[in-house]
Amino acid sequence: MSGLKDLTTADLSHLRVRAAQFKDDQLWTVLKAYIGRDREYIVKQFADPDVPAEKLKYSQGVLAQADRDILLVERFLDAIGKELQRRQHQAERT
Repeated sequence: MSGLKDLTTADLSHLRVRAAQFKDDQLWTVLKAYIGRDREYIVKQFADPDVPAEKLKYSQGVLAQADRDILLVERFLDAIGKELQRRQHQAERT
């Protein structure tokens, strides 16, 4: 799949439903909580002056990845919704 614009409207709608189900699923809730706990631990490390700089640099990368993981589902759903909305507006114009 090269992008959302290449999918049919039916496929896009189906994908949106599946992504929404994942977002509402207990698996995402647990995963989000797990990532959140990691994030909190890393933020506490940043406040500790005794943590070596190398560990802080690694933790900074882990924190950035955790933030990306948390936002992934929301951004994906937004992209699907915008593409469906664009298609609807396009259909209304024709």
